[in-house]
Amino acid sequence: MTRWILAIKSGFIKGVQALTLLAVFLTLVSMLDGPIRELEGYLKPYQLRLLGGTLAMAGLGFALMMEGVLGLFIARRPSKSEGFTVQAMKQAWRSGAWLRNPQWRRRFITVAGGVLMIFGIFSSFFVIGPPWVKLLGGGAMLYILACLIWAFWHA
Repeated sequence: MTRWILAIKSGFIKGVQALTLLAVFLTLVSMLDGPIRELEGYLKPYQLRLLGGTLAMAGLGFALMMEGVLGLFIARRPSKSEGFTVQAMKQAWRSGAWLRNPQWRRRFITVAGGVLMIFGIFSSFFVIGPPWVKLLGGGAMLYILACLIWAFWHA
């Protein structure tokens, strides 16, 4: 009986958190409606060019990421030692091992391709979406960028 009460309480708390997040998002959309519409008016004449650039960025990122992943499987079967940390990646960058070691070069190309693909996809939504998608996509891009910077800074 206690488990049921705890499960209901936990679900209720998660629901309240989700509604609070939704309320904050809707408040931001209403507050930033004017500036977002101005930005939308500014981007409108360049929308086709910007969309082409963002899709090219996403396509290039996908190609780079898949080149690294497929290169791993074609060369040999991946082992548990294929995993690496952000700290190891930062050390490889500082020491220049990513330029000399083909394994590190492939890892960097794969990660760079993945990041490029993610930013290209979110940028596409930012260019063609309605104002609330622009706000959500722009916020997601800023969040991803902040997480990447924080991870490399603290590694």
